[in-house]
Amino acid sequence: MNARRHSAGFTLVELLVVLAMIALLVAVARPMYSAAVPGARVRAEILDLAMSLRQSRNRAISSSKVIAVEFDTEHARYAIGPDIVELSANTQLLAAQRGMNTVQTIAAFDPIVRLEFYPDGSSTGASVEFRNASASWQLDVDWLTGRIRVAQRDADEL
Repeated sequence: MNARRHSAGFTLVELLVVLAMIALLVAVARPMYSAAVPGARVRAEILDLAMSLRQSRNRAISSSKVIAVEFDTEHARYAIGPDIVELSANTQLLAAQRGMNTVQTIAAFDPIVRLEFYPDGSSTGASVEFRNASASWQLDVDWLTGRIRVAQRDADEL
């Protein structure tokens, strides 16, 4: 019984087929991932802003001081106190006042918009929009309650 034993393992052809399949999957997945990243980046930036604004409102209430936030639409950045946050490249920032006596819409934005949170929880009110080629998100701050709402805008509104 001089049977020939086959060693466990893979042949070179089998390894090349598996590597070709992996390369094909990577080639297909990369464009899909690249298309999703800019939209995800805008969403992450607007959610970070919402969190920072909620913290600013809470700080105004707990410290009994007015906390100001300035939006610089020309340079796509905002400042909360001494902290300046720059938005990513290709992200456009639009901002408008939304107070009780303010009828300005987000389409009619100023280069600098100032939002203030007061010790009673109210604010001056504002609408802020972050957008790029693939996504648009809007954040609204209610002037009376200081409530912050974030919503994605439809592609046909861009």
